[in-house]
Amino acid sequence: MNIQLEPIDYLQKEVAELRRQPAGAAQANASILAGLVNNLATSLSAVGRRAEALAPAQEAVELYRALARQDPDAFQPDLAMSLNNLANRLSEVGHRTEALTPAQEAVELYRALARQNPDAFQPELATSLGMMGKTLERNERREEALACFAEGVRVLTPHFRVLPAAHGPLIASLARDYVRLAQALNQPPDEALLAPVNEVFARPQTEQPPSSGE
Repeated sequence: MNIQLEPIDYLQKEVAELRRQPAGAAQANASILAGLVNNLATSLSAVGRRAEALAPAQEAVELYRALARQDPDAFQPDLAMSLNNLANRLSEVGHRTEALTPAQEAVELYRALARQNPDAFQPELATSLGMMGKTLERNERREEALACFAEGVRVLTPHFRVLPAAHGPLIASLARDYVRLAQALNQPPDEALLAPVNEVFARPQTEQPPSSGE
C-alpha cells in the first residue's frame, strides 16, 4: 500500500537522505538542506512540537550563513528569512532574550537589501520589523517595540497603497500593534502615520489604487 507521508515525515526523510550523501555532494546540496531544515522547523512548530523545532531552525541559520559568506547576493535573503524563523522558534520556547539577536540581525539584513532593491525587500523589512517589535515587547522594551511597529507601517505604506490586497493583512497587524502599544504607553498615535493607511482601507474595493508613479 502506498501511504502518503505527512509533511514532517517527508521533510525528515529528505533531510536524512541528504545527510547520507558523500561530503562533496552534501556540500553541493547545502542550499537544499538549508531549505529543508528551515521548513522542518516551521512544520514542527505548526503542530505544537516547538522544542523539536529549535534545532533545525538553528541549523538552517548556520547553513545559510555559510552560503551567504560564499555568495551574499544569492543567499542573504535566505539568511534573513531563517533568522526571523529562529527568532520565532526561540520565543515560542520561552527564550525571549536570546530571540533578540537573530531578530535584530534579520532587520539589519533586510534594511541593507531594501536599500538595494526597495520594491523587493521593503515588504520583507516591514515583516521583520513587526517580528522585532513583538520580540522587544516580550522583553519589556516597549518604547523600542513601538518604534519598530511605526517603522514597519511607514515602510509598507507605499506598497500598500499600490497593492492593498497583497499587503493589507500585514499593515493591519502592524497598525494594530502600533496603536495598542501607543495607548498602553499613554502616547497619542501618530495620525499622520496612520492616515494614509486608513484612507486605503476606507476606499471602495472597486476603486483602482494609484499607480506607483503618482
